[in-house]
Amino acid sequence: PREAWNPALDPLREIGRGPLGELSGERAKDLADAKIAALTAVEPDADRLPTDALLASADPARVQAAVDRAGKTEEALDALWRLADVHAAASPRARADEIETVCRFIERAPKGRRADEALRRATRCLEEWERAIMDGPWRRAKPPADVALDADIIAINAASWRVVSVLGAMGRTDSTRARLEQRVARMAIRAGKARGQWGDKAIEVLRAVWDDPAVTGETVNLSRQWLEQRHPKKNEADAGALSRDLQTLGDLPTFKRQPYQLAAWRVTLAEARARAGDHAGALAEWEALSDGALAPYVPGDLDRVLLAMAAQQRALSRDDDALKTLERITGRFEQALAGQRPPAFWEAWARALRIQLDRDPSPGAAAAVRLRIRQLRAADPTLGGGAWREELEKMDGEAAGR
Repeated sequence: PREAWNPALDPLREIGRGPLGELSGERAKDLADAKIAALTAVEPDADRLPTDALLASADPARVQAAVDRAGKTEEALDALWRLADVHAAASPRARADEIETVCRFIERAPKGRRADEALRRATRCLEEWERAIMDGPWRRAKPPADVALDADIIAINAASWRVVSVLGAMGRTDSTRARLEQRVARMAIRAGKARGQWGDKAIEVLRAVWDDPAVTGETVNLSRQWLEQRHPKKNEADAGALSRDLQTLGDLPTFKRQPYQLAAWRVTLAEARARAGDHAGALAEWEALSDGALAPYVPGDLDRVLLAMAAQQRALSRDDDALKTLERITGRFEQALAGQRPPAFWEAWARALRIQLDRDPSPGAAAAVRLRIRQLRAADPTLGGGAWREELEKMDGEAAGR
């Protein structure tokens, strides 16, 4: 159009009006060529192009113009799909734009084969995006915080929630939502590891994941990762926080389907509370594990739980209860042959005799302890061997000196 030429001709007119001696002919020609080249590169406005030309463009703005032109017709869906392709071809950084476009597609046509295909595309794009973060900046990032990584985590989680938002319109009630929410939690956990910081948003998301058997295992694994990265040492100084976090995880609905995992974590919780000095809380955990529904799933065997219970009862000065608990172990193996009694049997006797020796300093109590050790030695001259043999022999000598 004529009016499109006028701005580009102005500099040429200025050249013509100026002193010709100031510009050589070659310099003037170069300037004119540059201005004309810039002019001819100007594309016409989108509203002047046919729809086919807009869709053939690699410019997202032009393809969006085709979407707008199509309105609510079926052609708008094809244009949106093409727009998603353009974003996908642009760069990995355009993944968020691709997912947003696919979600717009689903919102316009939430039912049927094409909607299902669009959802698969969105979830596949999220998977590729997550792998790119894991294989790239997540592996390299070290504290202090990596700003670019933070931006990636924020962007992929926002995209995940965007896909979740269209599931309602689709009427989806399968595990897709739970898997998308798990991705948000997973990225929060991994971002925390990379930055040396811990986003509690991860556990909030895990708590929201449906109690769906299709995703239970992954949810439990994510919870364990969150816990282990948050408390790598599990030392005494960290016991209070570890106890609170374990309690939080124990409330997750998916753990109903994982009794072995829940029992193992309840053991860890009891140990953490004991290290934190909360003997009553630790005892409550051990008692629940010894007699409750989780008893068959406790790691190791019941004797481990009973020994821990007795230790907490002793710490609470409940010596009579501790002796009764230890008797639950010794009584089961009293008639066993030498060499067939487990270490827990000898530990239980060592702990029981220590209680008796400590709480009654009389010569009669000392004589009773020595008699019991002689009876144990008669049944097994090695006293079970190991550390508990040394403890029993030490008490025998201590009692002999009274």
